[in-house]
Amino acid sequence: MTNVYIAQENNNNVYVIESKDDKCHRSSTRPDFSMPVNFDVEIESTWQTGVHNYPYGLELGSDVNNFYFFGVSGDGYPIVWLYINNEYQKPTLIDWMTNTAFKGDGKTTNRHKVEVRGDILKYYVNDKYIGTISNRLNMKNIVVGVSVCDRQKVAFDNLKIIER
Repeated sequence: MTNVYIAQENNNNVYVIESKDDKCHRSSTRPDFSMPVNFDVEIESTWQTGVHNYPYGLELGSDVNNFYFFGVSGDGYPIVWLYINNEYQKPTLIDWMTNTAFKGDGKTTNRHKVEVRGDILKYYVNDKYIGTISNRLNMKNIVVGVSVCDRQKVAFDNLKIIER
């Protein structure tokens, strides 16, 4: 995989994905504990370099091929997509929204939060409500991940899963 650089920064425990092509690059894990019915997933992301008009962000799903993508672009626009069998599903669940996330300047952090309450998922960026979707995936054995699309470098930090 010479087009992608994925690394963990020195002692900061910050996970960095740098994409050097026009694809989306992902990294995910399955928590090693039973997921409660109601929980929040939070993560911080800092856009560092690259294009501004493609998303990066948080993934939640039933496995690596079936997931929701909760993202923001470097120019500050949130979006929510659904993938089934690793194929983007149309229409977009929540389309690009203006004035809701911080623009990437290499220093400013966006905080993504997804509230999962049974089959209802609510997405927030920096405590601003983005939208609600009805869950179509089995989240019992949830996969949590991050994704960076197109040529950009993004740092992810402070992943939290909180029972509610």
